Amino acid sequence: MTVLKTVEDVGATLAWYPGAKPMVALGTTEASGAGFDDYGARLELHALDLTDESATSKPAAVAKTSSRFVSLAWSALPGKASADALSLGLVAGGMSDGSVDVWDAAKMVAGHPQAHVSRVQRHSGPVNGLQFNPHAASAHLLASGGADKEVFVASLERPEAPTVFVPAPPPNAAKHSAEVTRVAWNSQVSHILATASQSGATIVWDLRQKKPWCELRDAASRSPVSDVAWNPLEGLHLATASGDDGNPVVRLWDLRSSTTMPLGTLRGHTQGILSIDWCPDDTALLASCARDNKTLLWDLSTQQAVYELPGGGAEPGSPQATNFGAASGSGASDLFGGSAPGNGGFGKAAAGRRYQVAWSPSQQGVLATCAFDRSVQIHSISSGSGTAPKWLRRPSGVAFGFGGRLASFSSKAKAQVKLGRHVEDRSLVNASRAFEAALASQDYAAFCDAKVATAKTSADKRTWTFMALIFEPNAREKLLECLGYDAQKIAAQFAPPPPPASTPSSPAVDDTSAEDVFATRTQSLSISSDRSIEEKSPLTPAAEADVKRALLVGNFDAAVEGCFKNGALADALLLASCGGAELWEKTRARYFEKAARKRPFLGVVRAIITNELDQLVQTADLNKWEETLAILSTYGKSEEFPQLCEALGQRLENEKRDQTAASLCYMCAVNVAKTVSFWISDYKKNETTADLQDLVEKVTVFARDDSNPNQDPTQALGALGPEVVDLFTQYSEKLAAEGEIAAATKYCGAQDDASRLLLDRLHRAASNAYDHVQPSFAVTDVRPSSAITGIVPTQPDGALPHPWQAHADPSSGRTYYANADTGETRWDPPPQPMAAAPAPFAPQPQSFSQQPAQPDPYAQAQPFSPQPQAFSPQPAAAAVPMPVRTAPVQPTPAPAPMPMPITQAPSVPMPTHVRQNSVPNLAPPAPVTSQGFDQPSQSFSAAPPQQQYSSAGAGA
Repeated sequence: MTVLKTVEDVGATLAWYPGAKPMVALGTTEASGAGFDDYGARLELHALDLTDESATSKPAAVAKTSSRFVSLAWSALPGKASADALSLGLVAGGMSDGSVDVWDAAKMVAGHPQAHVSRVQRHSGPVNGLQFNPHAASAHLLASGGADKEVFVASLERPEAPTVFVPAPPPNAAKHSAEVTRVAWNSQVSHILATASQSGATIVWDLRQKKPWCELRDAASRSPVSDVAWNPLEGLHLATASGDDGNPVVRLWDLRSSTTMPLGTLRGHTQGILSIDWCPDDTALLASCARDNKTLLWDLSTQQAVYELPGGGAEPGSPQATNFGAASGSGASDLFGGSAPGNGGFGKAAAGRRYQVAWSPSQQGVLATCAFDRSVQIHSISSGSGTAPKWLRRPSGVAFGFGGRLASFSSKAKAQVKLGRHVEDRSLVNASRAFEAALASQDYAAFCDAKVATAKTSADKRTWTFMALIFEPNAREKLLECLGYDAQKIAAQFAPPPPPASTPSSPAVDDTSAEDVFATRTQSLSISSDRSIEEKSPLTPAAEADVKRALLVGNFDAAVEGCFKNGALADALLLASCGGAELWEKTRARYFEKAARKRPFLGVVRAIITNELDQLVQTADLNKWEETLAILSTYGKSEEFPQLCEALGQRLENEKRDQTAASLCYMCAVNVAKTVSFWISDYKKNETTADLQDLVEKVTVFARDDSNPNQDPTQALGALGPEVVDLFTQYSEKLAAEGEIAAATKYCGAQDDASRLLLDRLHRAASNAYDHVQPSFAVTDVRPSSAITGIVPTQPDGALPHPWQAHADPSSGRTYYANADTGETRWDPPPQPMAAAPAPFAPQPQSFSQQPAQPDPYAQAQPFSPQPQAFSPQPAAAAVPMPVRTAPVQPTPAPAPMPMPITQAPSVPMPTHVRQNSVPNLAPPAPVTSQGFDQPSQSFSAAPPQQQYSSAGAGA
């Protein structure tokens, strides 16, 4: 509790301005003169600047009165106030002479001489209770109750001419039998009024029916009611305060239940209660002050006092409090305030004794108090009250948990916390689910076709097109089609035209004479015998004679040499075909050497005929790399095809700097590491979630293990290097954040502690029984209880079983035993536990050492490093039909020690319900033949061993 403002040296009653401005009205309750002289009182208006660091407040307006104030009320008069008149409403004061005076607050602040509006003179004694109706439509109604036992309601519809009526006019004779102490309008119903009296009765009036609605009286006590207050939000709940020193309680009433038995009773004061007020911002809080120098803040939900405002006065019952501070030598002036005005006439005992509490209607958590030590204080209960008030509580809240879990609460749903799931990146979830469905169905070809249809760039489209070829039975033919060479269309282009259809017809009558026919034939023969259209031979007659002589003696070498000397290359090839294999090979080589200079096309023909595709790759035009790849696809042998594609990819990467084209060649070579490295480079250009999803899809599909189609494709990624594993772990984190726990678990397989922790959290998030999930790494149990492992630690002889402890009873000296976990105590020593049985879910360290053949699923992935390439054919025994993509092999680490300091139980099989397959298993399967770029007609064999991810290589 913090004191914001203090108005010093004024004993007054207080009323808050019901509008938005923090203003208070103070009506002094003591005489202006000294001693027994009475010169009237004054009305002060204070505008409280709660942001000002100054702790004191000065009045903004002051009005003199002829009588002292007993009660005070302020109404904003909503709907009636204007900028010129009544802008701050009306202030009404119940005076000690029985009158009710009314002021215009705005005129007072402006210093207007006619701020006093009217006076109502109906009571014959002090007006103890005064309150304006809090409802906007009835804000002009002013209720008053006095020491004369009367209750009046004044209508200030016309403030200068008020009209007065009683709650129950004749013939209704209901009225109080003792002094009226307080009046209070109902907070929900505008025509309901409650009045309290010294007789112990509280009457609830119905002004519409003009009669009492009920009378509240505690049957067990007839103590006077000093104050009454309605629940601000519940019109049937009422609180009354007892001013009896013998029974100072606050009674809580529910008018629906009983009018003689209170719903609850607040006990905490030791002397009569003087004032109570119900907090308008939190109906669970109620403030009260009493003659015991205590000002208490009550929590009505527990019916307990949660805070006491510091006062500083003497405790009741002490000599100082009993004698009201009259020590030896004190005179009458000291007792009644003549020489001690600072204590309001009660000496030092008045310090901290408050007689009024009032909550601010507009400032949350602000409480005003009036004390007998002539001080008015403005307090803030934003801190130190022991419980969080309603305005400091969150009306709603949300908290995010691991795995996309969301917990939320709202003040509208009381005592209810909703647990749900929040998906932030819906596109990632949809893409992940579609990909997992494709993996489950193993329909990779359809998935690749779908990716081709939705590809946003031409590079992506070609990548997925080449990826789809992996799953085609005739991959080589499909590769030619992807490169733009359709064998059927080319065959149809060069097919000979069909012969014309012959249609039998009757011979036509020809009138040509024989002379004409023979003349035409003679002309035709002369034309066909023209030597100008004959092809000219490159051999001269002398050269032809030399070649003929060589042939006559059977010297084909000389005949071929004569043709080469005279440029008859075609004749040389024709003659060499009859001179043996050695002459044919030598002649063909000389032919290509001479002819290819003028006709580059023959270089391709030479490579095809001589099977020198490696030379073609090294000399080919890189701008026509697709043509070169088509030649390799058509004529390359299976054992040579991967090396040739990789060599072409290396040239594109190093010479042309075309990473997209190079990655396609590496894909044809099934060089997973090189291909993935290019994909990672493309991903790092933007590093968006969509790009990461695309990268994971490419790597997973391309690096899948063809030798085991039923194995999870994500289990063949460990040998691609730590960078790939880290990216997959990032992908796992993103999936986990969206609540895709099952999918996230498959992609988390790194060795570092952060990844192990993520995997452990994924395991526990996917499990229904937290303690039944094995941790993914060794842990040390530092708790006093061994409940997490289910294993009872071994105890020395004579020692107590864990977690029992021995203690000595201080009264009898006997030894008793206490369980540190459960709190159980007993006199007899606890029995020793039975022999430890294997815990069903305890970690089994022996399983690590007894299974040397099983690799560590979290072993650090080794980067792939291709060996030097060789383009020589491999032995036939090593050839397989296609580069087989098997699971990468990881080194088997030494078994990790078990750090848990407990007795190890015998190794037992892991329970079947523990999800052992929720982590990637990187154990290498046995290689088998699979589909891919396989053409039996071309007898293409597998890639050399350095390009295969086989288990044999790892085992060696």
